Amino acid sequence: MATHPPQTLYNAPGALRLYKVPGSLRLNNVPGSLRLYSVPGSLRLNNAPGSLRLYSVPGSLRLYNAPGALRLYSAPGSPRLYNAPGALRLYSVPGSLRLNNAAGLQRLYIVRGSLRLYNAPGALRLYNAPGARRLYSAPGSLRLYHAPGALRLHNAPGSLRLYNAPGALRLYSVPGSLTLNNAPGSLKLHSVPGSLRLYNAPQALRLYNAPGALKLYSAPGSLRLHHAHGALRLHNAPGSLRLYNAPGALRL
Repeated sequence: MATHPPQTLYNAPGALRLYKVPGSLRLNNVPGSLRLYSVPGSLRLNNAPGSLRLYSVPGSLRLYNAPGALRLYSAPGSPRLYNAPGALRLYSVPGSLRLNNAAGLQRLYIVRGSLRLYNAPGALRLYNAPGARRLYSAPGSLRLYHAPGALRLHNAPGSLRLYNAPGALRLYSVPGSLTLNNAPGSLKLHSVPGSLRLYNAPQALRLYNAPGALKLYSAPGSLRLHHAHGALRLHNAPGSLRLYNAPGALRL
């Protein structure tokens, strides 16, 4: 069977714009086949529902973007990512990845190790309408390695829901790296034992919550916090932090 060389796209600003109807673009790539090196504003995807589907093996899609290079404006249900382990890796500088999603738009079904985010400060910002981002992940599938200020979540009520199997979400962060500014009911964690583990340096995790903003529903042993001195600070309005835990679920 004949082999084809990898495809590399080098785009100037505004060079690639895709206006497609549903199902028009499908990428079936072998490892390393598609690499995008783009400057700000070079890649814009305006997709109707179901128009972009990526079926890729490990290492097939890598995005090296300058600030503002990748922006996704899509109708509900349009991007779905089914990735094998290591298939999607994002190495981005500040402001390079922004997701503006309508309700139910972004759903990630990922297997072990398929999504890894290595972000500089301010690189990943999520502005989601209610129900916009839902993560269904197998153990170890989502790992976040952040520099200070790298992850900021500004969510409307009900916009971020995490359904994780054991060990699915692990946060390794340096001081000031994780800040949560949530409206009431915006962050809900439904997790089985061992699913959420936080390993933070001093002052690494700060929670600024409006009333009812953070609710934890967890089975025994599901939430464990391993903190250095002064690592966890809670600045909450009345009634903002509620813990619904089975015996032994929360350990500090």
